[in-house]
Amino acid sequence: MLRNIVIVCPTHKEYLNDEEFTNLKITERSNPSVEKIFLIPDNISTIYYESKFHNWKVKKLDCKWFKSELQYNRLLLSSVFYEIFFGYSELLINQTDAFLVKDVSNLPTKYDYLGAPWNPKINILGCIKLEMGNGGLSYRKVRKFYWITKLMFFLRFSSIHEDIIFSLLCKIGFLNTSRNRIKNQYFIETTSANLTELSPDTFGFHALEKFNPNLQRKIHQSYKFK
Repeated sequence: MLRNIVIVCPTHKEYLNDEEFTNLKITERSNPSVEKIFLIPDNISTIYYESKFHNWKVKKLDCKWFKSELQYNRLLLSSVFYEIFFGYSELLINQTDAFLVKDVSNLPTKYDYLGAPWNPKINILGCIKLEMGNGGLSYRKVRKFYWITKLMFFLRFSSIHEDIIFSLLCKIGFLNTSRNRIKNQYFIETTSANLTELSPDTFGFHALEKFNPNLQRKIHQSYKFK
């Protein structure tokens, strides 16, 4: 039975560059049975996405949410974002600098949030260290995030990065996340620096072009897209 999960790529761009195009085509090929949606501002055309990504849906959202990093951050801290996806139980955010190499239908269902761990850990308030995890490639339970952001409505006024806030909520027990070493194998970001091959346990990478461009080049070259 197929899971009710959706891959969401928010982007403010009307056109993707070659690297971003390949990233999302790899995600597409790795997840043929999972619904995929581009979330774009309502002041740009859908023609590019509809012509290049036939297996994706395109949904427009008020362009105010894409005007700055702060506005996008506030979108993901608002119940408005999660309400859009009430037709799904789970969502996976796949930004244009990320890609999936495995089918996310095989991710564990027991967690509310999964993101690539940070190394070194992020230190906040001078005493709390956060390891988990980056929002650029992240798994979220739709209803759980909706109610968290609905009840904690004040979160959307924060200038703190949304993934740091959600990681803090994991740390204090409001959200459930993986707390063992396996979390390093689902999504990878900073810890990719010394990798030369894909791990069989890895579902995807975020910002691989920054932390390990050689591995990204190798993975990209193994796929052929037009």
